[in-house]
Formats: sequence, C-alpha cells, structure tokens
Amino acid sequence: GFDHDPFDLEPMPNPVKFSSELAYYDGLLGRPSVWAYSTFGLSSKFNVTEDLALVPGVYYQITFDDEILRDGKDENVLYAMVSMKYAF
Repeated sequence: GFDHDPFDLEPMPNPVKFSSELAYYDGLLGRPSVWAYSTFGLSSKFNVTEDLALVPGVYYQITFDDEILRDGKDENVLYAMVSMKYAF
C-alpha cells in the first residue's frame, strides 16, 4: 500500500502530478464555436538516466458538446499514455 506521512517534508521519490486542461473549439471547417472538452490527469516521472525519464499517466476527458464530434456522439474517454522525456 501507500505509506507516506503527509507531515514529512522530505520529497517523495516519484511524486504524482495532477493536470487539467479546458479546450475551446473555435469553429474550424464550419463547426460551431463551443467549449469542447476538459481533461484531467495523473502522471509521474521515473528517471531512466540523468537526462531521460519515463512518464506514465492516466487521463479522463469529458466532452461538453456532441456537435464537434464527427460521429455526433457525446463521449467521455479514459485513457493511459506512456511518454519519454529527454532533457538537453
């Protein structure tokens, strides 16, 4: 399990990062101008080398308006992603 004292000021080795995004769709190709979606996510970073890191994450996207989707269905999506970050 997760065993971390919230009052311990020593940083966690791999902290979890919360992210969010709110997107406005500006009517490209004749589509309506609307607030399109919001995405919320949790990710962490694992150093592979000094300059290279593996970054897994889990995200949830809430679609606000079904008119911007090509198939016309309102969909909320849960997805996972793994990326690599290189510092130079």
